[in-house]
Amino acid sequence: MQQRYNIYFTTLLVADESRVIQFPWKELDREEGALAEDPYSGLGFNKKGERIDWHGGQVVFTGRLQDKSCKKYKTPPIYKIVLEQPRLGPSTMFSRRFGSKHFFRVKMPNSLNKNPEKLTQFFQRPLFLCGFVFRAFYAKESNVFYVKTNEVTDGSRILHGETIPGLMSFLEFLDWHNPMKLNSNQVNIPLFTQVTN
Repeated sequence: MQQRYNIYFTTLLVADESRVIQFPWKELDREEGALAEDPYSGLGFNKKGERIDWHGGQVVFTGRLQDKSCKKYKTPPIYKIVLEQPRLGPSTMFSRRFGSKHFFRVKMPNSLNKNPEKLTQFFQRPLFLCGFVFRAFYAKESNVFYVKTNEVTDGSRILHGETIPGLMSFLEFLDWHNPMKLNSNQVNIPLFTQVTN
């Protein structure tokens, strides 16, 4: 009986440890604390410019795009984003610099590519998530990437004339990534092409 109990208890411990590894909250707390002290701390360097053994941006926030329209009657698509559980994953230059909570990724099944005009219209709209406004800025391999902006929302619309201090506007973010003044000789800026096409 004791042996059976030990096996059961060990299995519970292993299961609980694997759950802790999958949940990103400890890493997110560490990242938020570091960014509160120094807005560049997520890049993997200390204030002296020395490399450290940690970098931010390792928590990935995702959702899945679904079409809720009636297939039987071939009605126009009704898109819905289903939130997925945040997880630890690869960081990006953006998430290391600004923090994981500033970015949201939507996975789009290939089956939803049948109406590209409606899909483009959907992704051009702002996304209200956790009291913030996110805007799509890039698309790659069936993923659409959103960034948190300084716009204020009441949950159903954007409140014009109000902004959140400390956050960039959508255009400021795009200009931070690819300064238009420094790249004015480009015929077509690829970043904008991905968002609008």
